Amino acid sequence: MSTELGMSYRILRLVTNIVWAMTIFLAALMLVIMIGTAAGTLDVNMSIPVAIELDESRFSLTAVDEETAVTLDSIEGELDLELAAVPAYFWIFIVAVVGLVIWLVTLVRDLVRSLETSPFTSKNADRITTIGWIVLGCVIVVPFLPALTATPIDQIVRADGLSLEPLDDVSFNLGGVMISCIILVVGQVFRYGTKLEDDARYTV
Repeated sequence: MSTELGMSYRILRLVTNIVWAMTIFLAALMLVIMIGTAAGTLDVNMSIPVAIELDESRFSLTAVDEETAVTLDSIEGELDLELAAVPAYFWIFIVAVVGLVIWLVTLVRDLVRSLETSPFTSKNADRITTIGWIVLGCVIVVPFLPALTATPIDQIVRADGLSLEPLDDVSFNLGGVMISCIILVVGQVFRYGTKLEDDARYTV
């Protein structure tokens, strides 16, 4: 039946297979980096976006021209760190994220493959519903991740007269919530379609 689905299906299946393979490869690469960093055989760095607050009692800024007033509101930059200095809970978080991505990509791949037979099955309804809940959870949680999981900068770097804080711009994605709700609705449609197909199959 795959030939009846046309070229668009073959392209879709190829793309999902490539994305799935790339996800597995990146997960394996992350595992190697974790093991190598823990064993001390790899020297890997990471960058954390930071906002720098100046202590007015220690820092002053004046213009060459005394008649000109100058102010410095904020400074933003990146803090380069060795992964060996990152706490263990950072790796636990990374493993959880990678596992969630693998689960999501696998669900999408299996859903696309199921189109070769009958798409209206209870498994597909469960897959779509699970995808919807995963997307909804990510939309709600992701904006708060910088504030919840950022490594305390002051535990790694100390600068006299400076205060370093991770950037934690929290924004609510209403469009993502709507998309996840639509996916959940599609899951219920597939569940209802499965029921209709089962009724038609056993109707004499």
